[in-house]
Amino acid sequence: MKNVTKKELARDMADSDLSIPINQAVATEMIDELINIILNKYRKGRRIELRGFGTFYPYKRSARAISSPVTGAIKKVKACTMLKFRASKDTQRT
Repeated sequence: MKNVTKKELARDMADSDLSIPINQAVATEMIDELINIILNKYRKGRRIELRGFGTFYPYKRSARAISSPVTGAIKKVKACTMLKFRASKDTQRT
């Protein structure tokens, strides 16, 4: 499975039949702004729900101890908040 890059998404947006035609540079700006908005909401602890696509939400991981498989040394990892994504039922593969 090949990854889709931001550049490829912008190119596809520019080539699509939108009611307002845009070029690839504008499409890239739009994608960047959407990512910034999602990250700002995440930093404030908010959920971002895009109906028909999925939900981005903050997930808190507790502090824990991990061990290196090579050396066996135990190391402590601090608690952190991560961004998770849950696909909507419309987008999930069967």
